[in-house]
Amino acid sequence: MILKALIKKQLREIFQNYFYDQKKKKTRTKANAVALFVLFGFLMIGIIGGSLAAAAVGIGQAMIPEGLAWMYYLIFSGIAILLGAFGSVFSTYQGLYLSKDNDLLLSMPIPVRVILTARLIGVYLMGLMYSAVVTLPAVIFCWVMSVTTGVGLTVLSVVGGILYVAVISLIVFILSCLLGFVVAKLSQKLKNKSFAVVAISLLCIALYYVVYFKAQDWIRELCLNAVAYGAQVAENAPFLVFLGGLGAGNPLSVVAVTLGTVALLIGTMYLISRSFLSIATAVGTTAAKPPKPAKAEKIRTPFGALVKKEFRRFSSSASYILNCSLGLLFLPAIGILLLVGGGTIREVLGELMEGLNFSFLLPYVPAALLLFVAMIDIAAPTVSLEGKGFWQLQTLPIDMRKVILAKMVPQFVLSLPALLFVAVCFVIALPVGAVGTVLTIFAAVVLAILNTIFDMAAGVRYANIYWNNEIVPIKQGAAVSLSIFGIWGVGVILAGVGFALSLFLSPMLVFAVELLLCLGISALLWRGLMTKGATKLLTL
Repeated sequence: MILKALIKKQLREIFQNYFYDQKKKKTRTKANAVALFVLFGFLMIGIIGGSLAAAAVGIGQAMIPEGLAWMYYLIFSGIAILLGAFGSVFSTYQGLYLSKDNDLLLSMPIPVRVILTARLIGVYLMGLMYSAVVTLPAVIFCWVMSVTTGVGLTVLSVVGGILYVAVISLIVFILSCLLGFVVAKLSQKLKNKSFAVVAISLLCIALYYVVYFKAQDWIRELCLNAVAYGAQVAENAPFLVFLGGLGAGNPLSVVAVTLGTVALLIGTMYLISRSFLSIATAVGTTAAKPPKPAKAEKIRTPFGALVKKEFRRFSSSASYILNCSLGLLFLPAIGILLLVGGGTIREVLGELMEGLNFSFLLPYVPAALLLFVAMIDIAAPTVSLEGKGFWQLQTLPIDMRKVILAKMVPQFVLSLPALLFVAVCFVIALPVGAVGTVLTIFAAVVLAILNTIFDMAAGVRYANIYWNNEIVPIKQGAAVSLSIFGIWGVGVILAGVGFALSLFLSPMLVFAVELLLCLGISALLWRGLMTKGATKLLTL
């Protein structure tokens, strides 16, 4: 009964927003919750699963009639493992070892193995959700193709396909647990653990996208030369044939891969069970260093102390950095691309439009920048991250308007240099004249202000201080979603306004009107924050 209650609690935490309306501060109706799950199912199964099913058709038609069903399954094994591990690994460490209620549960008369089992079931279900959206369409299409092409569908191939879905989900689960364990052990040894986790995660993201963009070419090449590549794989990596042969129903593969996966699972569970308690209750250790000479602590104003606290919170959480500041990487990358490819861009545009003045691009600069700056939403979850301890801020002798301003400082300070860098690169790559250069630099400042105020307004409007895992406000909160999609919406509006006004006004004047519009939106949001927003925080 205890395990059942913990599993139910774990699932409700994962899908908290589907059961609880943060805006109205009450539980959603069953009809509302069902509708949200249906929408989620449509996105996962209809869109992602549908696109993978379409890929299965092309790959299957090239391989299954040739007797290479094992190679077909091997390809989708790689896709499922990559997608599943990537989709769940970022929440495994946080959800398994750093859940906010770990201390509470461990202090209760509940066996540690029960708590650990509930956590691991949550990890497994997240991995299953990502892997099954790949493996299920692959298995179903292979069965259909086997019947329609005359290859034949046997009992072993059906059993193998079912085991294939289960085994791949277990492989994803094992990888997620092992990667979470490695990150947890590293976090105990490293001083700046959050930045180490961010570096590792960004490396994984880069690897994922390299594989993603190259996969289409690789798969096309495989399909065109399926027989030749199949022979090479069978000769040089026979263990991969076993993994693919599981889905095809090869008896030896079914036995070997299933037993091997079970053995790995048992070893992983032993490792996690032996380390869970020590890691979950650890405060982190670093190598001993000689004590530094004592020095006088710098006296800070209340506002300065609040700003420092916000910077420390941001820098101490890898999840916070990864999910709320990717734009800080994309913006400089865009600037570098402009510098490197500026000559090519000028040549192409010059060929298309003779006597071209690059100032015609200015009305579309705000929309283009907002597309990337929206991925900097540090301020959006900052109120929610205070959690149930928000009362401490409410009791401090400081105006709530200063609290709001302090929470906005990190995002503005970090995003402004990135935007200025892109603006400078743009005017170097595509000269727009003296006035255009000044307006472009000014646009970087305006958009940094707009994005910061908009995100803060979303964070106050949809503040949620009741959570057990910081992933909830950082990744799943309504404030974060509104901040990203809202800024994209503003960008779309600005692009439409720019296009419409360009039919009647000069590009320079249209650009200026757009910046004034951004300042007007910022002013309205700022006024709301300083009045209704400050009042709401006092009663939160």
